Amino acid sequence: MTCEVTAKILCDKETAFEIVKSGGFRLLKTFTQVSSYWTHLPADKPIRYKKLLDNSVLVRDSTYKDNTKEAQLVYKDKACDENENVVAEKKTICAIENAEVANNIFKVAGFRNWVTTDVEFYIFVKGRLGFCIKDVDDLGLYIEVEQRGDTIGKTIGELTEIAKTLNLPLGDDFGAKIPYLLYMKQRHSHKVQ
Repeated sequence: MTCEVTAKILCDKETAFEIVKSGGFRLLKTFTQVSSYWTHLPADKPIRYKKLLDNSVLVRDSTYKDNTKEAQLVYKDKACDENENVVAEKKTICAIENAEVANNIFKVAGFRNWVTTDVEFYIFVKGRLGFCIKDVDDLGLYIEVEQRGDTIGKTIGELTEIAKTLNLPLGDDFGAKIPYLLYMKQRHSHKVQ
């Protein structure tokens, strides 16, 4: 299992890029990823994050700068603490030919699409240290630091400290659950309307 930290970035994208580039990081690659989360659980009431993820399968559709596409079926096995903060995860990933067809199969089979995230990824590196800035449609900017390269074997606390050293203005929650935040935002906006 691996771990990662994710936190809200409290400035605009241009400023965030200037800050990390001034720290010696370079933009390695960008890509867009649309992830559709499917579950068999009912939609009549809010569901806790861990239960929702344990009962969900993702269809991922990634588009790269050269317009190549990659589609995947993903299951995330997440270990959480008592506050439902993710402390470790293991992903099971299967390449598929077509995300649209996979989404239609889940729909026809009676699964419910509880959230779809549309994210622009910006991967920055300096030596063997890297991280990702995510521009999440309808939520804003987030930073993600995970166990890769020089951070393999690091704890969540150590990954949090690495994120803080990047000098970006960050929110206090380093366990931000992007799909769940979007799910709760959409549930709330539907009740208001």
